[in-house]
Amino acid sequence: MIYVNDFETGKKVIVDRYPELVNSQFKSDNSGWANFAIKVDNKYLFRFPRNDEAYKAVNKEYKILKILNKKLPINIKVPKYIYSSLNDDYPFVGYEMIQGDFLTEDVFNSLDESKKDNILN
Repeated sequence: MIYVNDFETGKKVIVDRYPELVNSQFKSDNSGWANFAIKVDNKYLFRFPRNDEAYKAVNKEYKILKILNKKLPINIKVPKYIYSSLNDDYPFVGYEMIQGDFLTEDVFNSLDESKKDNILN
C-alpha cells in the first residue's frame, strides 16, 4: 500500500480513476492531519490516509457511513461515497462535499448557552 502525501500524486490518482475530471479544478485541502485531501470543483472531496492508523480510521468511517445511509430514519445529509479504493495500491475515499462551516472549539465557545445545550443534548 502506498500513501499519498502530495498534491500531484493525489491528482494523478484521481484522474487515473476518473478521466472525466481531467479538466476540473483541483485544490489541496490541508485542514486535516490524518489525511491528505483534495477538493475537486469545490464539489467533491477525496481523502488519502497518510499512514496505517489513518487508513484504519477511514476504513471504519466508510463502513459506518454506508450503514447510516441505509438505516437512518431521519432526513439528514450523510456523505455518500462515490468511490472507495481502500484495497488499492493508493487507498482513498471520495464523496460529495457537504457545504457549511466546521463546528470548531472557537465557534462552539462563541455560542450562547441555549445553543450549546441544543448541540449537546
